[in-house]
Amino acid sequence: MPPVPRWTFVLLLGLGALGACDMYESDIETVKATETTGATNEAFVTDLAGARGTFAWSARKDEKYGKDSGIVLVEAAVTRTGRSGRKQVILLQWLHNRQTGKVAFEDVLVNGRSRGILGAALDVLELELE
Repeated sequence: MPPVPRWTFVLLLGLGALGACDMYESDIETVKATETTGATNEAFVTDLAGARGTFAWSARKDEKYGKDSGIVLVEAAVTRTGRSGRKQVILLQWLHNRQTGKVAFEDVLVNGRSRGILGAALDVLELELE
């Protein structure tokens, strides 16, 4: 058998790293498609970002439940800019239980502070009014 070229190992390592990026893609897609607020979470995040905002989805294991629990924390980070130019970062969090397939709303953080639904709604309203 001829020797294996070095580039083969580099290629295999690169493909393995790309596969790890997709490890949570199905969790993100499940949360996006779930209705929590009367519309899909994806539509809610898009509406929240509005014309002057951007958003990004991410996911990771939640340390509170342990690595092997099958519970994944999915987050949507929305960055909005008010009319005055003030930026606000809204982080919406959901839990996806891979065993049961259930999605539950976890928390809302506005500029790094946990605000809950009511507090976050007031912060977003304030940004709209400025």
